Amino acid sequence: MEFVIKTFGGLEDLLTQELIDLGLKKVEKVKRAVVCQGEESDIFKLNYLLRTGVKVLVVIEKFTITGKEDLYSQVKKIDWEQFLTQHDSFCIDTVMISDLFDHSNYPGLVTKDAIADFFKEKYYKRPNVNKENPTAKFNLHINNNRVTISLDTTGDSLFKRGYRDYTNEAPMNEVMAAGLILLSGWDKKTDFLDPMCGSGTILIEAAMMLLNVPAGFKKEHYAFMDWNNFKPKEWEAFKAQYKWDTTSNVKIIGRDVSARTVKTIAASNVRNAGFANVVSVEKKDFMKSSEADHPYYIVFNPPYDERLELENDLKFYEEMGTILKFKFKGSKVAIISSNEEAMKHIGLKPTNKVDLENVKLKFRVNTYEVF
Repeated sequence: MEFVIKTFGGLEDLLTQELIDLGLKKVEKVKRAVVCQGEESDIFKLNYLLRTGVKVLVVIEKFTITGKEDLYSQVKKIDWEQFLTQHDSFCIDTVMISDLFDHSNYPGLVTKDAIADFFKEKYYKRPNVNKENPTAKFNLHINNNRVTISLDTTGDSLFKRGYRDYTNEAPMNEVMAAGLILLSGWDKKTDFLDPMCGSGTILIEAAMMLLNVPAGFKKEHYAFMDWNNFKPKEWEAFKAQYKWDTTSNVKIIGRDVSARTVKTIAASNVRNAGFANVVSVEKKDFMKSSEADHPYYIVFNPPYDERLELENDLKFYEEMGTILKFKFKGSKVAIISSNEEAMKHIGLKPTNKVDLENVKLKFRVNTYEVF
């Protein structure tokens, strides 16, 4: 099978390494995705284990088109009975970068008609379109005249891990949090600190990495569970292979200036995820830190304009850098922010810079060593 694993811009290298480590073949990086080859059994593995993947697609067909009629005829040639019956339901997500169609929704409508007509001509009945809970979800990707049709094995994106019951304003996406930790180079031997932990997402992702907990251990539903050939016993047997201990000598510490955030949100999410034994959360103002040069891996997402209005962004980041230099000597630091100008005022020389991009925002991740 050919897989297309979607991700966020800037995480392609991390996802590539994950796929290589999982034994996938012919792994090739593309924009916001990685293409690879594997077996049908890898559908479980990819959805359950990937930390930096957003969606797992299986390629059904590739072809070129000249316009609407061509798209319709090529889609109708596909043997859709591999994926549906006339009694099932389906939906289509469309991504189009092409001048062949005036409206971005139109190719999806053509594709739906072709699938419906495939069944109507054979059985005088067509599967229904259901956007909320379809039997099968397909992805239509058109780049100029090149078309790729894929089967979505994931459904709701993989960043919806299922462990977070409470959030504060603009919480960090779980996949972005995992990517940030991996970019930090955390060795999983040094104590880990998020000094502005918010809803605790970075803490929980760090705990999962430390304890080798699969990324999807709390996710209750995947698209492949709706398929007619899904075997629940095989899925349960697959998950049963993965065991983990929820204790560790390495400390994961979360802090936040807001008592409500610490007690009501972050601590609740940590307990819900099952990591209260390894993650501690406390109310503490980073700007009043008094560490005795205890070396940490410090990974955090400081406030930025879209999340919290600061009276003086530049001054805030400058003070943040001062605290790191004088209170956290010997530590390694990774900071993510959408405010590149403010990042320049931290006053530490980055050892590495990586640009990330999700659907709405662009971010910069800087890593530092505090000597």
